[in-house]
Amino acid sequence: MPIYEYLCRKGHHFEKMQSFAAKPVSVCPKCGEKAERKISLSAFHLKGSGWFSKDSAKSAKSEKKASSAKSSVTNKSKPKTENKSATIA
Repeated sequence: MPIYEYLCRKGHHFEKMQSFAAKPVSVCPKCGEKAERKISLSAFHLKGSGWFSKDSAKSAKSEKKASSAKSSVTNKSKPKTENKSATIA
């Protein structure tokens, strides 16, 4: 169930855990004034390059480092070819 934030006309701030189908609270429980639901940030965050729980910024960085390490190893392991012109006698 989500937690909704409310603010009354006198500045009282309160939270209420309600289902999606529940009607919003219209009266402040502290002073009885009219209260309105605030729009607030969600606690749900997607991190990383994908939509899966295993994806995160940390794993994306480690994958990037691993791929750059692989490319540097493969570049070093290639033998150098020299251009020698063969002379036929």
